Amino acid sequence: MRNLNSLPPLSALRVLPAILATAVVGCSSTPIPTASLTPEASLSESTTLIVGGEDATAGVWPWMVALVDSSNRNNAAAQFCGGTLIARIMC
Repeated sequence: MRNLNSLPPLSALRVLPAILATAVVGCSSTPIPTASLTPEASLSESTTLIVGGEDATAGVWPWMVALVDSSNRNNAAAQFCGGTLIARIMC
């Protein structure tokens, strides 16, 4: 099970959607739908296992995004979220 103390504070995660929405809104005149959900840390058991996965060289999947927290106590960066770019031209 993942140690919830290693996750960034929820206050930091609440800012992220606003930053991402601000960055995307400048690219289009179409309104961006938003949700009023508050992020929560999952209490379910997590795993790093990807069934049937293969190691990939950095840069071969340029549309994949990892959000990494490097502020933890032992100076080890930890990925806490990920995403996918959905348009070829963002701006």
